[in-house]
Amino acid sequence: MSLTEILEQVEKLSPADRAKVAEVLKHPENNQDLLSVKERQKEFNRRLLNEGMLKRIPTGNTAGLKFKSIKIKGKPLSETVIEERR
Repeated sequence: MSLTEILEQVEKLSPADRAKVAEVLKHPENNQDLLSVKERQKEFNRRLLNEGMLKRIPTGNTAGLKFKSIKIKGKPLSETVIEERR
């Protein structure tokens, strides 16, 4: 959809709905509840990528990945992590 088409659709809205659209555009950070979970995750990943905290945006496709468990000596790693957090 082009910008012109979007503006035409906005013009068809009621004055109250146009005011809501204007508010969302002025302060998008305050309107996260309007975004779906998937959209918020995409935005979060994009920000992490821009800040250099991600090398690439994950695709969510883990097919073909092989995970191999590692045996460690001593108590379970989860216990060690919990102890270190205290």
